[in-house]
Amino acid sequence: MATIVVAQAAADLSLSSLNASTTCNEACKELVLRVSSWEKSQMASDFSFYEVPTSFSDAMKPGTILSLERTTNLTNYTVPTPLTMSRMMYTTEDLNGTIIPASAYILWPSIPLEVPDSDSSNATQWPLVAWAHGTSGGLAPCAPSNYRNLQYHFQVPYLLALQGYVVVAPDYAGLGVGKLSNGDNIDHPWAVAPAQANDVANAIVAARKANPEYLRPDGPFVAMGHSQGAGAVWSFTERLVDKPIPGFKGAVAFAPPTDIVNQTRKAIEDHEANNTQLWTNTFLSLQPSLANGITAAYPEFNLSGLTEAGRDRWVNVQEAVQGCLPTKGVSGIGVPLAQLAYRNWTEQPTVLDFEKRTAVGRKPFRGPLLIAAGDKDSVVDFKNLEVNVRETCGMLQGAGVQESLEFLEYTGQNHFPVIQASQGKWLGWIRDHIFSTANVSHGCKFGTVQGFQREDAINFVFPNFLVEVAEAGEGWKYSL
Repeated sequence: MATIVVAQAAADLSLSSLNASTTCNEACKELVLRVSSWEKSQMASDFSFYEVPTSFSDAMKPGTILSLERTTNLTNYTVPTPLTMSRMMYTTEDLNGTIIPASAYILWPSIPLEVPDSDSSNATQWPLVAWAHGTSGGLAPCAPSNYRNLQYHFQVPYLLALQGYVVVAPDYAGLGVGKLSNGDNIDHPWAVAPAQANDVANAIVAARKANPEYLRPDGPFVAMGHSQGAGAVWSFTERLVDKPIPGFKGAVAFAPPTDIVNQTRKAIEDHEANNTQLWTNTFLSLQPSLANGITAAYPEFNLSGLTEAGRDRWVNVQEAVQGCLPTKGVSGIGVPLAQLAYRNWTEQPTVLDFEKRTAVGRKPFRGPLLIAAGDKDSVVDFKNLEVNVRETCGMLQGAGVQESLEFLEYTGQNHFPVIQASQGKWLGWIRDHIFSTANVSHGCKFGTVQGFQREDAINFVFPNFLVEVAEAGEGWKYSL
């Protein structure tokens, strides 16, 4: 009932707020409201869990537990019945090192894998996978821990937990927990990979503190992420060079965007030259999200890269309905992509500083690191990613650094499908590294995996299926 009340109140507010838009016509408003209403129907509970306790202080250490929901009511989730879940609020650090609260979920396996403890012939440890999600949105309601299907469902978290791993998944700062107890906003710094790397690291620390009987401070873990989360995980491996976390066994990154500002710059140039590539239009459409992410890290920026139309679609449409990724896909309809932001907005000093501080790659990291990407990715520039990887490898070789990096190209695969196309590889990779049976070689390795009958398969950016929950009295739907 609480979910219905919250959704109705939000819908009423949205209708009023959309009237302030000067560029979204009636058809646009109708579509945005329909999509955002559907989003709200996919949320499992009201947002009371994400209210920050008054005990929070920015003097706390990162990784401190603020609140713990040890057993989450899964009635409104699609989590497979053998599994259980917890949610927690913990402290993390933003790009500038300021302590802020954030949320995460922990997915518990029914039958955990048991990893032999090297210090004892009899004891075992439960392995952990830190899962970093891809873009869910840029506003507080967009927390995967409150999505009925946890956003990536059987693609990653359900699958891992069913394989026996404990899955610790941060929402990222500004998603879920959107306000301090004094009312100050916590904005989500989209595309700030080092900040999301902090969220991953501190979620691991907090989960171990909250569950010491199951997760040892030095227990084995792998970090894993897709898209925005893959950038976070790669940045996490760079963070480990100076801030190691005991038990690290390796990291897996699917389709990581490594320099979002530069890819935006290239998208603008390609569009002007009528040289549209697979990912060009996607990145042009993401300019309002990027401007908002920069504003979260640099409040004085204040969306200044956006045109009047771009600002209107973000403030009076996206923010008005508190929309997430599905709404983002329709909130810009009717505005030409080239008119969302000013032509040279990526050259502003604030943006250049943001670019320098947030770019991933071409730096020392702690491996082993497995990167998988599809050559038909319509979100991430595959060629630019490959160049980044090769330059990172060259940097390591030149510095005499002994680390392990494997880069796999999956032919014919798009942004989300590469996760499942590579499933046989990464499931084995994680297990081998968790159990320390992998033969880890230093240096870089490149490979190409040819897809079977790719010309006959659907080439879609998303996974081509939807996981939903049956409403009360409709449990019979699950028999299909």
